[in-house]
Amino acid sequence: MSNIDDLFKKVLDSHSEPYDPAAWENLSKRLDQSIKPGKNPFLKWGIPSVAIIVGAAIAWYFTSVEPQRTTQVAQGPKQNSSVSTNAKEAQGNFKKPSQKKETLPNVPKISYLENQNSNTTNPKVLPLTNTSNDVAVVKSHELPTSEKLIPAEPQTGKLDQDPVIVDGPKTVSNFKALTLPTCANDAVEVRNENNFSVLIVSKEHTVKIEANAVAKVKLSEGNYAILQETSQENLQNHAVAGTSKTEIVVGDLFYAAGLPYRHASLKTDQAIIALSAEGTSVTCCNKDFDMLSFTKGNYVLNVETTNDNGCRGKVSETFYVSDDYNLLAVNAFEPLSQDTRKSVFIPYALTQRNTPFKMIVIDPSDGGIVFETSDAQMPWDGVDKRNGKLAETNKAYIWKVNITKPEPGEKVDYIGTVVRM
Repeated sequence: MSNIDDLFKKVLDSHSEPYDPAAWENLSKRLDQSIKPGKNPFLKWGIPSVAIIVGAAIAWYFTSVEPQRTTQVAQGPKQNSSVSTNAKEAQGNFKKPSQKKETLPNVPKISYLENQNSNTTNPKVLPLTNTSNDVAVVKSHELPTSEKLIPAEPQTGKLDQDPVIVDGPKTVSNFKALTLPTCANDAVEVRNENNFSVLIVSKEHTVKIEANAVAKVKLSEGNYAILQETSQENLQNHAVAGTSKTEIVVGDLFYAAGLPYRHASLKTDQAIIALSAEGTSVTCCNKDFDMLSFTKGNYVLNVETTNDNGCRGKVSETFYVSDDYNLLAVNAFEPLSQDTRKSVFIPYALTQRNTPFKMIVIDPSDGGIVFETSDAQMPWDGVDKRNGKLAETNKAYIWKVNITKPEPGEKVDYIGTVVRM
C-alpha cells in the first residue's frame, strides 16, 4: 500500500463525530425532499466529504512532518573531522565540530610555519625545514569558504630569508688576482696580468695599474678593494697590516761616571728589533736605555719594531744637545786658595772615568809645556815646571788631553783654556 493510502486510512480511523438523532432525522427529511428519484446520493455528498478529508490530511502532513525535516536540514550532515578547523569556523552560524582529534590512516604529519606579524597585510609564509617525511603546508590567515591545503615539496636546506646584500668581490673567471704587499709601507712591485686596468682603492687613496703592466706599490695600513676600472666591479679584497706607533721619549742631559748621557724610553707593545742613533751609539734592544752625546748638535734616534704578523714598523725621534762635552773642565783656578777644589786644575771627568789619558799645559806665549800628567790624582798646581815658579797670574794657558781608549762616538783629543788666578 502506498504512503498516501496509509495516510487516508489513518485519518479516517482517527476521525469521529458525536451522534445526534435529531440532526440525522432532520437531515434525512431534507435529503428525501431534494433528491430526485433515480439519482445517486453519493454524487452529492460523498465527493465533497472525500475532498474535505483529503485537505485535512494534507494540512496535517505539512504541520507535523515538514518542521522536522526543516530542522534536520538546518543541522546539516555530520562534518568530516579531517577538514581544517579554520575552514569550519568560516561557515557562519554553523555548529562548531568537536575538538577531538581523529587520526586517519596513512596520512603524513602536517607542520605549519606562518608569519606572526599582524601588521602585514599579506603575511609571508616561510617553508619549514623538514628532517623527516613531514609535509610543509602553506597556511593563510584568511581562508576561503572552502579551505584547500596545498602540500609543498619537503625542504632540506635553510629557511627562505630576505636577500642579504654582500659587498664582496665578484667572481670573474678570467681575472688573475694581484699579489699586494701585506705590511704597511712595504714597497712591492705589483704585476697586473689582466687585459684590463685595475684600481686599488681605499678610503684615502686610489692606485691605478694599467693592463698587463707592473707598478711599484707602497700601501699604508687598512682595507683595500681591487676594482675593474671600466665596470667598477669589485674583483678582490685585500688587507694591509701595520704596527702600532712607537713613542720615543728622550730625557735631559745627565752625567754618570764623568760621561754625558741622555735617557730614552720606548713606549710600544711591539717587539724591538733594531736601534740606531746618528751621532752616537746605542745597544739594542731594551725599551729603556742611555745614549752618550759628546758633541753639540742634533741627534736622530731610529727604532724598528715588528708585530706577530711579521710586519715591521719604523719610527724616529730627533733631540738636540746644546753643549760640547769637554771633560767637565773648569776655566780658572787659584793656586793660593785654601779650597783644594779651586787650588789645582785637572778636568773633572778624568777623576771619574778611570780611563788612560795624557794631559799637557802649554804657555801660549812661546808654546812651551809648563805641565804634564797621566794621573788624575796629580793635577796642575800652577807651578811652571820649566823654572819651578808659579805661573804668571791672570793669564790663560792652553790645556790638551789625549784619551787612549775613548768611548763609542767620543773624540780622542780634547782642548781648552784655563786662567791662573
